[in-house]
Amino acid sequence: MIPTEIRSDKKNMKRTIIVILANILLMAGALAQTQTQSGVVKTRGRMVGGKLVPGTLLSGATIQIDGRQAILAKDGRFSFPVKDGKFIIKAVSKQGYKLVDADACRQYQYSATPLQIVMEEPGKLQADQLATERKLRRELQRRLQQREDEIEEMQLSLDEKNRMLAQINQEREDNEKIIASMSQYYATIDYDQLDSFQQRVTQLLENGELERADSLLRTRGNMTDRIRQMRQEQEAEAKEEAELAQQQQFIDQVAEGVKKIIEITAADCANFINRFNEAHLFDSAARYYDLRAKLDTNNPEWQLEAGYYYYAKIGDYDKAQRYFHKAGFIATVSSDLRIAQMAPMCLDYEGRALMMKGQYQQAAELHKRALNYDIAGESVGRLYVLRCSKNLADIYALSGKYNEAKEQYNKVLKEPKTLFVYEDIVASAYTGLAYVLKTQGKYKDANNYIEKAFQIYEKNDGLDSYGLAMANVVKAMNNKNDEALVCYQKALDIAKDNISDRHPFYALVYLNLGLTQEKMKDRAKALENYQKAKSIAEKALGLDHPFTKYIEEHINNEITYDRK
Repeated sequence: MIPTEIRSDKKNMKRTIIVILANILLMAGALAQTQTQSGVVKTRGRMVGGKLVPGTLLSGATIQIDGRQAILAKDGRFSFPVKDGKFIIKAVSKQGYKLVDADACRQYQYSATPLQIVMEEPGKLQADQLATERKLRRELQRRLQQREDEIEEMQLSLDEKNRMLAQINQEREDNEKIIASMSQYYATIDYDQLDSFQQRVTQLLENGELERADSLLRTRGNMTDRIRQMRQEQEAEAKEEAELAQQQQFIDQVAEGVKKIIEITAADCANFINRFNEAHLFDSAARYYDLRAKLDTNNPEWQLEAGYYYYAKIGDYDKAQRYFHKAGFIATVSSDLRIAQMAPMCLDYEGRALMMKGQYQQAAELHKRALNYDIAGESVGRLYVLRCSKNLADIYALSGKYNEAKEQYNKVLKEPKTLFVYEDIVASAYTGLAYVLKTQGKYKDANNYIEKAFQIYEKNDGLDSYGLAMANVVKAMNNKNDEALVCYQKALDIAKDNISDRHPFYALVYLNLGLTQEKMKDRAKALENYQKAKSIAEKALGLDHPFTKYIEEHINNEITYDRK
């Protein structure tokens, strides 16, 4: 059995691929500039005994982003989409904790570096601040006391000595303000975000060891010389940036020219495609799909459309699979959400191509991957679920697993009718279920489903559509032999206007013609149509394909009968 939902006239062929893409393409403008900002919520890193004790991730914190629903950091990590490179954090909350840096709630620019939000228990923050105050006060008082002792030992007048001691007392009062400010600052420092040099300097300052901190800072050179060198480097960098900007402008102009050429060439390819489709020269049209796909091998839409044309119009499933696989790879590695959302659709189509090639297990794996696909926390839509579920049912039927196939078809048909965006999925499910029921001897039920499928095909497709060709094949299954022959001939006449003459659909029709003629005892014509079917199937599907082998069995049976 060959799946029956293929469409091939210009309108319906495009419908299957383009309508699926419609929602994605409508989102293109909104998502083109979207990036994903990641971040963590953690406690601050500390220095204990001269060694770094890293902060720990905090689960359960809630981050309020302007214009979005609250984000929950389940394991201390979170992420969210950022449009136009900017976002505002309005609030961060976690029971029993408070923000270490009140300025964390502000506007940010997108950064590839994860955002770090530091929180602490209020009691812990207060204890850290008091501990820092004690260290600073002890060290500053020690230094002032040392200066007092030195003054007492100096040979100075009483007035001079009192003046210097009064200055020290004033410094002692001023130190209290410094201690309050510095202790608050150092109690909020996250040592995780400092490099090793900054950690050493900061710890010395936190301990009030100012001379040692000053000495360590001087190991990096004279500050005046460093600033002068920095300014020289800035000037050189500005000059280089100006030159690069000039070069980039030239590159952009060239790229824009190339882009325009590609757009014009792609439009010309599309015109040739339409011209050859209207003349029913499908292989010629396929060459222009190839040319357009080669214009930009990173354009997944062009790869996908070329693959679909080879799948639906030509019946070249090897080539179709290669295009689908290429489009899927681009979507999988793309950071553009619009492109990434195409990945499950590519898996679905590649699975269908593999199914047509007789590689049922590989096809089933791809359909299951498509069903379970997750992009940026969003699972695939119901359309993919329905299509992939129906395709899995086809695979079960083709593999002879009829009970599993019947169960899967019924799942599809039990879906609410409002979800049936494409009725061809339903028609194909009816046809597949009829096939399974006939193999189980339930002819009445099978015929009911065949009639339902035919009604959908006939209602939804014009007189010149391939869908109606398939409908006639379906209808023939319910008719008497003479009427069936008429239906098959109609199917062939319609197909000639809609698909390439090397499409395996012809093999399906010729096989059914042969089966009907065999029932009518016209074995010569039956054998002739079997051979036509085999010739097409061999070229399109290969000698080892199950469908080709099935046709060959009928040919061998006819030859054996003639010899008898």
